Amino acid sequence: GHRAGIGEGCRCTTPPPGFSTKPPKIVVVQTPTVLLFVNGEPVTSDVADSGLKLVVNASWPVFLDPVSKAYYLCQDSGWLTAKKLAGPWSVTTSLPAGFDKLPKDQGFDAVQQALPPRASSEPPPAILTANEPTELIVTGGAPKLEAIPETGGLEYVTNTTSPLFRSGKTWYYLVSGRWFTTNSLTKGPWTFTKDLPAGFAKIPTDHATAAIRASVPDTVEARFAALESSLPTKTKTAVGTKAPVEVSYAGEAKFEPVS
Repeated sequence: GHRAGIGEGCRCTTPPPGFSTKPPKIVVVQTPTVLLFVNGEPVTSDVADSGLKLVVNASWPVFLDPVSKAYYLCQDSGWLTAKKLAGPWSVTTSLPAGFDKLPKDQGFDAVQQALPPRASSEPPPAILTANEPTELIVTGGAPKLEAIPETGGLEYVTNTTSPLFRSGKTWYYLVSGRWFTTNSLTKGPWTFTKDLPAGFAKIPTDHATAAIRASVPDTVEARFAALESSLPTKTKTAVGTKAPVEVSYAGEAKFEPVS
């Protein structure tokens, strides 16, 4: 999934009109897991001359072999296969011949670098498939907490890459510039909050979690982020200049409002 957040600052104390405070689905696991996000129902597009189909609205390269009706997922440099996108997924070192015919100039570089599939001694991660906005927090075993100096007891989880904190009995999680809280990592529910304990603003600027200060109201970093976001950005381009990006669509282009 989408991993913005640590550097995306809270712009003000009160969310602006139209700002979504609805929490995404938040999943917390203690073993290696990868989030496979499919934006709604899967949409497939033929991959020229290969006989394969690409799931174009998936967050990882996922291919469908119409002959065997099996899905193939390229995750880092390894390959997994499943009969359904929801899984279960298993490691494979055997791929359809169509993978040898992937076009060289259509953004499949990372996939082609993972060919041919190679056996690995490392156990594969679990695959969590989601078709709705979902955030995944992975801890290496049970959450390990460490107190942050000078914050009055605020703690952070050291064995995750997610910005996850605890104050008293309440957990705080920062994602996409928004804070969510829960009293239970395993059961939820998660709730949006704009009120943080005073300890967050006291996180030392040289601490490992200092980057989140930009998302804590009333810190110097948050004020600077708000000022920076208010400054206009200008650029110039000559009339008739070709856009530097080529956009292709699977079928007719479809646009929807962003909440």
